[in-house]
Amino acid sequence: ATGALAFDGEWSEVTARLPASGLSRQFLQQSELLGIDGNVLRLRVPIKPLMEPGIVARVTDILSRWFDAPVRLAVTLGETGDATAAAKATQVRQQRQSGATDAINRDPFVRELIDGFGATIMPDSIKPLEGDAG
Repeated sequence: ATGALAFDGEWSEVTARLPASGLSRQFLQQSELLGIDGNVLRLRVPIKPLMEPGIVARVTDILSRWFDAPVRLAVTLGETGDATAAAKATQVRQQRQSGATDAINRDPFVRELIDGFGATIMPDSIKPLEGDAG
């Protein structure tokens, strides 16, 4: 089939859900979609090991199954932006951590300990609840 691939979603959401493991998963999570030309996905990855032919071949198979069409990858090496699955996951973690820190700092009991007894909060001790994914 020579038809263009139909894709209008968020690359980071798709790549976060695709069934992959090891370096194939790393490739998907760290890749940035630059564009689609027909059946060629133009992708950028941040580190050279992800460009190894074996990894690119496995990712090509995974994406061909997902698109239900033969896909080819054109992979370049370079700095990726914040549109990758890995970057989005980091953003979510940072937002959850910030929310947990704010909640602790607003807690009346904690405020009393800080204001009344000179207590301090160790920032590394604050962890968001696991089931609290935004």
